[in-house]
Amino acid sequence: MSTSSAFRFPVVSPRSEPERFAQLVEAVARSQNIFVVCGESLSREAGLPPIENAVDKNFSLGITRKSLRTLLRECSLSVVSPEMVDQRVLASVNAAMASRRRAARAAEMGAFANLLTGFAARGNITGYLTSSIDGLESRVMPNMEDFIFRLNGDNRRLLCGRDRCLGIQPEDSTMYDEALLDAPITVQTTGRIDVLCQGCRSKWIKTALSKRKYGDKTLVLRPAVQFELDAEYWKNEVESNMLPRAELSQLLLIVEHPIKPRSLIDDVVSDLADAVHKMSGAVIYVSSDLPKGKATYTHIDAQLQTTAPDLALRVIEARQRLDHFNKQSGDEEYVGSDFWFDVIRNQLAGTSHMEAPDHVGEVCERCSMSVPEYLVRCRACQSCFCHRRVGYDDSWDGDLVARDGSLPQDKPSSDDPFPYHAACIAFNMYSSSGRRPPLDEAKRNFVCYDCWDRKANGFYPHYVRPILRHRDQPEGTQLPRLIFLLFYAEQFWPVASHLLALVAARWANKGWACKTHPVKIEHITEQQPVFDDLAWEPASYVVLTAYLTHGLSGDRGYQVAPRSSLPPTEFLDLSLGVADRALRNAREARAVMICCGGPLQHSGFVQQLAEWLNRYDFITQASSKHFNNWDPRPDRQLESLLCAMNTRLSPAYMVNLIAKISTTMVDPDPDASETLFRLWISDTLAASHTNLLFLAREAEPTMWLYAPFQSRPLGKTLPSIFSACSCPGLSPGEQRSRRRQGSRKTWDVSHDGRDGQLLRDVVVYAKCSICGQSWPLLSDYFAGRLRKYAGVFAAVVPYFFVPSSRPVV
Repeated sequence: MSTSSAFRFPVVSPRSEPERFAQLVEAVARSQNIFVVCGESLSREAGLPPIENAVDKNFSLGITRKSLRTLLRECSLSVVSPEMVDQRVLASVNAAMASRRRAARAAEMGAFANLLTGFAARGNITGYLTSSIDGLESRVMPNMEDFIFRLNGDNRRLLCGRDRCLGIQPEDSTMYDEALLDAPITVQTTGRIDVLCQGCRSKWIKTALSKRKYGDKTLVLRPAVQFELDAEYWKNEVESNMLPRAELSQLLLIVEHPIKPRSLIDDVVSDLADAVHKMSGAVIYVSSDLPKGKATYTHIDAQLQTTAPDLALRVIEARQRLDHFNKQSGDEEYVGSDFWFDVIRNQLAGTSHMEAPDHVGEVCERCSMSVPEYLVRCRACQSCFCHRRVGYDDSWDGDLVARDGSLPQDKPSSDDPFPYHAACIAFNMYSSSGRRPPLDEAKRNFVCYDCWDRKANGFYPHYVRPILRHRDQPEGTQLPRLIFLLFYAEQFWPVASHLLALVAARWANKGWACKTHPVKIEHITEQQPVFDDLAWEPASYVVLTAYLTHGLSGDRGYQVAPRSSLPPTEFLDLSLGVADRALRNAREARAVMICCGGPLQHSGFVQQLAEWLNRYDFITQASSKHFNNWDPRPDRQLESLLCAMNTRLSPAYMVNLIAKISTTMVDPDPDASETLFRLWISDTLAASHTNLLFLAREAEPTMWLYAPFQSRPLGKTLPSIFSACSCPGLSPGEQRSRRRQGSRKTWDVSHDGRDGQLLRDVVVYAKCSICGQSWPLLSDYFAGRLRKYAGVFAAVVPYFFVPSSRPVV
């Protein structure tokens, strides 16, 4: 997504991100409870002029032109008292607003009005807040007047300047329009406006002359429009009427409403957004213009960069498409209260971590920090270390003064760039006396941990932070660098988010440079090339690619969209083209498919993958340590491909394995397959959850089968003991008796297997724990070898093999 600021909400355009834009539009169409905040979209669509347009203003010397908004402010009762309002200005306002009322009644409604009508008909509107003054929303949603909140009033109503005036209701205001249109002429001839509020006039006449307040100028009707908002009134209105409706909403849809920071309307919208977010809903802003200024508007989740009519047409089309699909399938779409949470959060962002720089000069021995005021020198070896006190807020001597033997902490200012928890030494954190000496004394008497005499002085009194991993790197060697590409299907975004964070955190912990980039598979066709401007030298980094999508059974391959899929090789070609340049210049590149293993049951697909990996003539390096002869071939792709074979895979079990692969496979490894195998078999979650298919260049496809002898000897699952053994030598009563004594009917497996042994040479017996009857498990036709690592057995079996002619014994 493109953004106008590093901290601002994402802006989604239909031109640059059509897939993401369509996804958000479809989510709007699916929403069942929507609170709408709207500007003048309906009025603009109906052809009514903006209130900023100039209109005629009568004054003593003739006619001038001012904007309608300015004239309304000049007549506002919050600005000037009713008896002081210039009658010529008020006549101009009344004429312009009467003309606007007539135009609004005759206006033809457009696409956005049709969208609101459809929402209202389905009961999707929970509230409607508008800054429009024309009342068109009452035409398109006639039965929802109680749900509509008008910020600036309603031009269809007329009020006089008297307190507690009930006014003229919209259905009765038509009879006054003709007289109000002629008001400017009447004022010129008579000097007054004769269109008075009869309800208030009768009360005014009955009042004693001495108690009548002001003259009949206060009875002149005017539009019930007010641009000076009453903060107290709207605070009560929001709390009592609007927030309860917002709390029922899945979506707060802000349509072409100007957002101004630190304004009353911004506060109102922020409160509504908080209420919607509490229910896991979303706040979507619709406008073709980007917000100006530096305000971040953290309450907005995304902006759809389009107009209200265009949005309406797209939402209506999406709604029709969803209705048609639901009718054909007979299923109802999921529109739970949290579905917007998935829609908003499934768009992940990449990260970039650079290696920590080395400093020249006086630096900390452990972390290379070079700020002089935070360095302390060991009295014995003269080595420097960065220092701070322990936490300031929870220190028992933090508020003490020097005269009682303890000094206050050297508490930093609020903008201190070096927090105490980043220091390698925290003075006297483990002091045996419980006293922390003055800072100058602690620095003067400091001895590093290597020079400390433990026999004479006991435990080391200072806290020592663990050393950064990159400091263990031999001087002059290139630190590892990684590009991690993650292709994920939308529904797997929680696992994808966790995987990205885990890989980035492991590399940041080691102080190595790492760049991550997620790509949503549904949007891969619109993805721009990534890492084309990479500044890293060729062969100075590795690329690891992971895939999170559905592997489909039969010949359908891997899912790339809700209703489409590709064969494995086409899927790889499509995805890896996104980072073509980075792959060409990488020292090596590997991929892991965290997908259901359905396509791997298709032997044709596996054969195609093996040929795909070997189809390029790769340059063989003379030495794995030197890359002077590196040739970045345009067709360079993957060194190896690791695929999960479980047809009902839960990808969360594979996350930790991929993170370990990312930090282990960073150096040239002539026996990479063995390293990967050991990483898999030693990961208790990944190994027990799925077998793997390993493919590499110039190697045959190989299956790694999890093979604990008590449940899966030689990689084959044991049959159910209850169907295999009926314990024929025991009576039913004796079987029950043995079970009561604690004997559970299970398989007891014995074997002579060892690491590296051929599977066909392993002798395995399975015995019933109740009756003792045993069976040999035939392995004469097995191909492959038995492997044992970290106490766990696995069978390494070729995917393609010719059965042995050795007879079964």
